[in-house]
Amino acid sequence: MQRKAAGSYLRPVEWIIVIVYVLILAFITYRYLAKRFPFFSRHFITALFLLKALAAIYYGLWHKRECGQCDTFLMFKAGNYIYDQLKEDPGKYFLLTFGPNGGHPHYLDESDLSAVEYWGNTASYTVVRFNALIRPFSFGYYAVHSLFMAFFSFLALLYLFRYLCSIYPEKKKLFVLILFLVPSVVFYGSGVHKEAIALIALSLIVPSFGHFLNGRRRALFLFLPSLFLLYLVKEFYFASLLPALLAWGISQRSRLHPGIIFTVTVLLFWAAVFLFSKMLPVSDLARQMAEKQELFRATKGASHFVIPPLDGSLASILKALPGALFNVFVRPLNGGIHSPFLFFYALENMAILLLTLWTIVSAEKMNFRHPLFWFFFLFSLASLLIIGLIVPNIGAISRYRVPGLLFYLLALAVVLRAPARGSEKDTY
Repeated sequence: MQRKAAGSYLRPVEWIIVIVYVLILAFITYRYLAKRFPFFSRHFITALFLLKALAAIYYGLWHKRECGQCDTFLMFKAGNYIYDQLKEDPGKYFLLTFGPNGGHPHYLDESDLSAVEYWGNTASYTVVRFNALIRPFSFGYYAVHSLFMAFFSFLALLYLFRYLCSIYPEKKKLFVLILFLVPSVVFYGSGVHKEAIALIALSLIVPSFGHFLNGRRRALFLFLPSLFLLYLVKEFYFASLLPALLAWGISQRSRLHPGIIFTVTVLLFWAAVFLFSKMLPVSDLARQMAEKQELFRATKGASHFVIPPLDGSLASILKALPGALFNVFVRPLNGGIHSPFLFFYALENMAILLLTLWTIVSAEKMNFRHPLFWFFFLFSLASLLIIGLIVPNIGAISRYRVPGLLFYLLALAVVLRAPARGSEKDTY
């Protein structure tokens, strides 16, 4: 979107519409959603949504200040263009919103292809589809789109929260902290971008798959579309998830320690992926990772740093793995903090490292036998390693890692020793 269009963000009329939508969604949360969580008050659940709503509004304000042509505004502009077709050619609107993207179909001319941003990029075009769906209700205001994304994200996180509490009810306060109060998860999980959609998909996949393993076959109707949605927006998260799901299913029917099952399954999966991709040069995964890294290295930014170049070999990937973990969890604590954003990001990383150390000291050993820990831990580790290997920019890492970071923190929560039951209150 052009800077002029971005500058119109949150005009007085837009503020009024946004406030009305916030009130409507908050009422829905208070009246219909919060009553499903009796261990927290309705006011508290509603306050959590209002925090998401504020983060969604600030998401647009922050991106407007940082760059008028950020991806989030370009995808919003493309959604507006698709909506314009609804008045002139409804068939084209439905084809652009629900049909396949890419190529040069007969129902699009050159003006359409130039106006519809990211037509050839399936991940980004999925966000464009979201904007096209919300546009009939948003009056053309970006902040309303952010509010709807935040609300859908909130619903998905509540679903995951309810599932986790059914297994570990004594850890409900810790789950609230991780799912709804971690700054980067709240911020990036409430904006109009791929990470928020990936977070929604993952938050639906885990409970629905867990219910399916427990014999609820109807859960497949939620699990399969959510899995497909994740594939559309974040292929590397999708790839990291597959072996973890397989191992979870195996562990349900085996007496072996889940740690053995998950570790062997994940290692065999990635070994097979790299082996077969080498046998089929067209899909050489190591080469694709090297090319992706090169694209990021060519895009300079204020928070860029130097990472070891990948050369398309498995050896270069293995050699760079320790540095990848450092990039994801430590930077910018090693120095180079030159903006308020990097300062707060460094504080969050420090808190995560301290929580990791505390977990190592106070972990509940018996919880290492629960498949959820290994599922969360190995899925998040694989996805975060991929990000650390190919992304040499702290700002980009802070956004890309959000879904993986959430599940890493959930892994820690599963094994943390729960407080004594007598010291807890049932409600806030």
